[in-house]
Amino acid sequence: MVDDVLTTGATFLQLRRKLIAHGARFVIGMFLAKTIAFEDERKAEEGG
Repeated sequence: MVDDVLTTGATFLQLRRKLIAHGARFVIGMFLAKTIAFEDERKAEEGG
């Protein structure tokens, strides 16, 4: 699966479950960007 932005991962996980239920052995997700939570952003600004 290729998607532009990974936010919570819920869509990918739902698709992964369906693909595995229909016989997929491997499911790989590729994303161009990931949203960051406010907490993650604050840590980055603080250098942590």
